[in-house]
Amino acid sequence: MPMYKKTKVLLGTLVLGLGISLIPNIALATNNVTLTTSTIIRVGGLNFNISGASAVINSLTVNASSFALTLDSGQTAQITSSDRKVLTDNISATNISQDTCSDSSEILGLKSSSDGTVITVTPSSVTCTIIGGGGGGGSSSSGSSGGGSSYSAPAATPATPATPATPATQTTPAVPATPATPATPSLMSASFSRDLELGVTGDDVINLQKFLNSKGYTVSSSGAGSVGNETSKFGPATKNALARFQKANGLTAQGYFGAKTRALIASMDNNAASSETTNSILITTPSTNVQTSFARNLDVGSKGEDVRALQEFLIARNVGQAAAALAANGLTNNMGKLTKAALAEYQASVGIKPASGYFGPLTRSYIESNR
Repeated sequence: MPMYKKTKVLLGTLVLGLGISLIPNIALATNNVTLTTSTIIRVGGLNFNISGASAVINSLTVNASSFALTLDSGQTAQITSSDRKVLTDNISATNISQDTCSDSSEILGLKSSSDGTVITVTPSSVTCTIIGGGGGGGSSSSGSSGGGSSYSAPAATPATPATPATPATQTTPAVPATPATPATPSLMSASFSRDLELGVTGDDVINLQKFLNSKGYTVSSSGAGSVGNETSKFGPATKNALARFQKANGLTAQGYFGAKTRALIASMDNNAASSETTNSILITTPSTNVQTSFARNLDVGSKGEDVRALQEFLIARNVGQAAAALAANGLTNNMGKLTKAALAEYQASVGIKPASGYFGPLTRSYIESNR
């Protein structure tokens, strides 16, 4: 990976565009920067404000659809989107000090991690959801504040007997048809002889994208990078998919394809060669089974298999843009902003009020009877 010389730079207001810098001698990648005022960067045609009280940023890299930074130990920074776009990240909740949506902005507060993890922030095309709760306002913890919750089609509840249709989900055993993807061995058998990172091109990048797509760590849900449309360019989408694969398999989730990741894939290839069931290698692949029972309320920050099952349900229903964004991000056991937005979108589509993205008794009952 590239090494940067550590040089402290005192910045006023820095405006970075894609491919150019509006301040001489400042490139798209900087390191060891001390913020004295806010810094404005531009990603995907949108402006984002980075601020912090004299926060030391070890590195700041702006890409076409995301940006990455590392904070000095004990430092904090705040990312503000005046366009209210949902900001997704690759770090744990303990390193997030703030995550709020208002009628004027989306704000993401970051805290440095002890292991110096590179924090990758990816702006979504989805606008953040402002949670309204009648008189209380801004709270989604009860699903019944300000006049209570209701949905407009209670008569649909008798359809509960249709739940026997759930066995139809047993067709999920068609998933074993996945082994029919023995094309995968040829992808894995492709030798990866070099490290890969953002900006690299080549046939080995195509093979890496095919590998990630075949294992459920989708590079893109449609267009370039999607299944059957893999490309030779290592872009932000490839980096994000690789980071999810690394995290699921116990590697540092930085999206850099180095020696450890290559060795892991090579070992999987060796294991596969000794068995006809090539695809049953020890890799964590997103499940498509939505039979998990919903026995509790869920909100942003909730974790567990029921969160994953809710994500599968929302992706399967695919009622709009938020569900598509959730599918592109991939399944997790963590309920974040994308899950909340997709749930609010689904609630609105079936008449559950308020469509706040809070998974309470009414929504649980409705989904259980319509799965």
